[in-house]
Amino acid sequence: MTAEPARPRIEPVLPAEQRRQLTETISSRLHEVDQILKQISARKPTDSEKDSIEKIRRFANLSHEMLERGDTQQAGALADRALALAQGLVRGP
Repeated sequence: MTAEPARPRIEPVLPAEQRRQLTETISSRLHEVDQILKQISARKPTDSEKDSIEKIRRFANLSHEMLERGDTQQAGALADRALALAQGLVRGP
């Protein structure tokens, strides 16, 4: 039994301008995540916050990777997750 080769992801075909706007929106969310993490890191985060920061960074890094691969759907979902977690960390419990 041989494994099937990985199939490429199916992405909706977007006009160039719409794709550019989507990429800019994702990049803007990731920039906001970076700003929030800088703000939190400046105030001596707790161990629990440090764990959350690492999780947020992993989501953000994966989002950057997906953008580089041209997978805007996955990049957007990861950026949204990173931003939601970062905003939750700022608000606190």
